[in-house]
Amino acid sequence: MEKIECKNCGSTDFKRINGGLICNYCQTPYIEDNEDKQTESIILPFKISKKLIIFSTLSVFFAFLLVLFVFSSVKGNKVVTKDPDANLSQQEYAYKYINDAGAWTQKIYDNIKVAKATMNEKTWKEGNYHDGDGYSTLIQEVGKPETEASSDSEMTAIWTQNSTSHHIIYVTINWDKKSGLIIRKSLQGWASDE
Repeated sequence: MEKIECKNCGSTDFKRINGGLICNYCQTPYIEDNEDKQTESIILPFKISKKLIIFSTLSVFFAFLLVLFVFSSVKGNKVVTKDPDANLSQQEYAYKYINDAGAWTQKIYDNIKVAKATMNEKTWKEGNYHDGDGYSTLIQEVGKPETEASSDSEMTAIWTQNSTSHHIIYVTINWDKKSGLIIRKSLQGWASDE
């Protein structure tokens, strides 16, 4: 018999089984061909168990579900940044962004002196105003308001934000018609939705 060498491991040690040979080291089966006395490698079919098939299928399915769950939860999470101005009242917000309302500044708003009213002791109604800034002086500093309204004894002026502002700001000034003195001032503001 010719010396046969295993194609997988190079061994020359074989044992003979049912008309064929099996390598003693790597267990590769060979069929002996009687005509040439050559051997040919064969593949023996092996049976895959049903348990292995079910386990593999379920593993792939659950891995797919896990990947799907992770990506859907990551995609759905939006980073929410808290607006630092969210806790401000409308007056505080307007005061912070007052520069967006025409020529207004915090300094101009703070320096407005509101007039005091004297009480008429007979009628217990407010009488004349004194010790306040004049409305005409304020107009020279900040310009004319966008809106003016009138009632019996007083006028109201409202300045709003610049057209390029991202804030909605209202500066409201009320003044006495007779004396022309400022009798109230107020601010309102909030973030624009744009």
